[in-house]
Amino acid sequence: MNKDLYDKRWDFPQDMRNHMKVCFHKVKNADANIEGFNRNLRLQKTQSLSYPELKRIKNFFDSFQGPQTDAPFILNGENKMKNFVDSILSGARQSLNGSEKIKRDTAMVTNDLGVDSPNQNLNISKFDSKKNSLEKHGLQVTESLERINQLIRKM
Repeated sequence: MNKDLYDKRWDFPQDMRNHMKVCFHKVKNADANIEGFNRNLRLQKTQSLSYPELKRIKNFFDSFQGPQTDAPFILNGENKMKNFVDSILSGARQSLNGSEKIKRDTAMVTNDLGVDSPNQNLNISKFDSKKNSLEKHGLQVTESLERINQLIRKM
């Protein structure tokens, strides 16, 4: 399911870019050796985020063990960035789940159970415009029509 998200990108709003700048200035004497330094600089300038980038940020926050006052946590955007990333990813995954459920419920997804495809012609009526009148209306009606036609011709 998540494989369907790899080519997706999401807008990174201006307020989040500004938040990343604020977080950068909160850490005094920050240098490139501190985890999150380069990511912060990149996020200050980016307009959108890809799924792999969001996953890496989420992974950082999920595995971070230190206090929230540590420089890496601050440089990565603190709780505001954590909540933003969680919100984007959960929304995208729910959207995929919802569309997959709709496809399953409406039989748009093929399955491996040997069930016929949902696009088969379900018209089971035997009416065909190419059938002759006897096949269309039955013998009794056809005989009545022939008798009427004979009577009209005699007049």
